[in-house]
Amino acid sequence: MVLVGQLISHLGGGDGYISNEKATIMKKSFSFTMTLLCLLVLYSSSALAEAHLSFNGKQIILHRDGGQTLLSTDDYPPMRVKDSQGNELSNPAIWYCGVGSEEEEGKTPIGVAPGLYFFAEEGPQTGFIPNEEAGFCFDVRLSPGKKVMAVDTGTWVIRFWSFYTYPDFKELGQVSYLDTDDSNTLIWTGDTGSLISSIDDGGGKRSCEYDPCGPVSVTYYDFATQKSTPVFAGTDLCNYKLAGYNTETNEVEAEQLCLKSLQDWKLYPENAPTERVFKKLTTASQQ
Repeated sequence: MVLVGQLISHLGGGDGYISNEKATIMKKSFSFTMTLLCLLVLYSSSALAEAHLSFNGKQIILHRDGGQTLLSTDDYPPMRVKDSQGNELSNPAIWYCGVGSEEEEGKTPIGVAPGLYFFAEEGPQTGFIPNEEAGFCFDVRLSPGKKVMAVDTGTWVIRFWSFYTYPDFKELGQVSYLDTDDSNTLIWTGDTGSLISSIDDGGGKRSCEYDPCGPVSVTYYDFATQKSTPVFAGTDLCNYKLAGYNTETNEVEAEQLCLKSLQDWKLYPENAPTERVFKKLTTASQQ
C-alpha cells in the first residue's frame, strides 16, 4: 500500500491529492498488474523446474532447472527394445531407459518420475510407463505384430513379465516368472497371448534353502482376459520349464524335472535328469 500511495502521489501532482474515483481505478489497475506478474513468475518457475529426459543417440540427457546434464551410462544405460524373437529392433530402433525410485515412493535421484522412458533414435521421449522398480528392468520385447509390449520388471529374486498394449501402454497384467539363463522365459504365440515359465513364489509344500523355490509351470497368458492357464502345471515334486513352441503344430515343449520326495527339493537339484514333454496348446485364443 505504501507503493500505491507513492504512485498516486506522483501522478496526482505536487500536493499528492487526486479524486477518489481516480484513486480507486489506479488501485485496481495496480492490483491486477501485480497479480499478473506473480502468476507469470510462478508459471516460469514451474516450467523451469520441471525435469524431463531426451536422448542424443548415445546417452540420456536430463533437462532440469534450465540446464542439461548427460547421465552416466553406468547408472542410466539406454537399451534397445527387442522383437518377438529376442533380437534388438533396428530401422527404426526403439530405445528405453529405466529410472527407479529411491526409498521414498515416487522420488528419483534425478527429479523425474520413476518408470520406463522410451525414445526414438534421437530426441525427446516418445512414451512412458510408470514403475517404481524400473531401474531393475533389463528386457523389453514386442509381440510379432508389435501390438503388445512385454516388460521385464521386479526385484532380483522375484521377477515379472508385465504386459502393455503398444504404442498406447495400457496395462494388460503381469505374471511372475523363473529367471534362468538356460531356458526360455517368454515365447509369443501371436498378439493374443504368450507362453511363460511361471513360478509360484510361495514355494508350495517345499522347504528349500534357495529362493525362489517354485513350483515352476508352463502357463499360457491371455491378454484379452488377463488370465493364466496352465499348460504343464508344476507340482510339489515336479517343475516344468518352457523349452519351445511350434507355431505350425501349435505344440508346446517343456523340460520336466521330477524328484522323488519333498526332501529332495531342499537343495537345488543341479544335475538331476530331465525329460522333454509335449502338449498341444488348446486355449480359447488359439481356436
